[in-house]
Amino acid sequence: MMKTLFSAAFLCVCSILQAQVNVTFQVSMQGQTISPNGVHIAGNFQDWNPSTSLLTDENTDGIYEITLAVPQNSTALFKFINGNAWGAGLQETVPAACGADDGNGGNNRTLAITDLDANYGPVCFGECENCEEIVEPSFVNITFQVNMSEQVVSENGVHLVGNFQDWNPTASPLTDDDADGIYEITLSVEANTEALFKFINGNDWGVGEEVVPAECGADNGFGAFNRMLAITDLDANYGPVCFGECENCEEIVEPSFVNITFQVNMSEQVVSENGVHLVGNFQDWNPTASPLTDEDADGIYEITLSVEANSTALFKYINGNDWSVGEEVVPAECGVDNGFGAFNRMLAITDVDANYGPVCFNACENCEEIVEPSFVNITFQVNMSEQVVS
Repeated sequence: MMKTLFSAAFLCVCSILQAQVNVTFQVSMQGQTISPNGVHIAGNFQDWNPSTSLLTDENTDGIYEITLAVPQNSTALFKFINGNAWGAGLQETVPAACGADDGNGGNNRTLAITDLDANYGPVCFGECENCEEIVEPSFVNITFQVNMSEQVVSENGVHLVGNFQDWNPTASPLTDDDADGIYEITLSVEANTEALFKFINGNDWGVGEEVVPAECGADNGFGAFNRMLAITDLDANYGPVCFGECENCEEIVEPSFVNITFQVNMSEQVVSENGVHLVGNFQDWNPTASPLTDEDADGIYEITLSVEANSTALFKYINGNDWSVGEEVVPAECGVDNGFGAFNRMLAITDVDANYGPVCFNACENCEEIVEPSFVNITFQVNMSEQVVS
């Protein structure tokens, strides 16, 4: 009995006196929801107690650590616990690739302890290596612009859909604040990604979705194409592009107009009871729409019309108001072929008001002026003194 007690005491003293080294254990808890009871380690060097060895993360980098005294020249068996008790979902599941069989269908982490202080980890909780660093994505502002000037805009507005907003046809309405026909929206998009998107005239995939041309699109796998933009780390603009096209719409320039006075001399004509009219490409060649007048009764009929600036006016006069009766025959030397065996008059319109004529009906120049004769009294005398007067 005494011998047994002595042996036990001796073993106890030897155990107490066994040399130890400091080992720092580190575990990354990235991606884990930390238990309110903290993170612990349990191992053969601390009697596998899940609550006595609390790890801390003083610099809040997600890596928890603890330094413990471990017998040197031994093998440390251990695992990390998200909490302070044994139980499913608390202790980590150590992969076989970096663990030693624990005899209970699982694995323990293992570390060969030498006679020097050492570090273990950091390793990712439940994994062999450290966690992949989670890089928070950065975002940039992208302004998307589409020109709807050639479209009848839906009463539901214009929308943008894309892989950066879950292809939602109602979530991203564009606006045209300055009423110039260009609709736009600015969205926050993840930097260094590829944006796939298209515009919708309305707010429904089934109605109003634009058809993106193949030459500026990326195949969507459904027989159609999406627009595509490589996003960098800088704010950027896309567009404006014309709805359903690769480039912007041709700019619609509102024409400017000038006043042209047309004059024709009808002094050599018997003027029709239907009057004198002008027809031309600037009034749809309508023989009744543009009557000329002669307010001072000098035989010169005229009309002033608003004609598009910087254009070419083609026209002729009609003595009457019917193409079939009274249409003038414009001479070839001052006319342009009308494609029907005859000629039209022509005038290059500039950006200033101008006059055409007067010209004589059917002629290139004005009529020769008819001068009314004046009269004087002449006395004729003859001397008949040498004659027998009849």
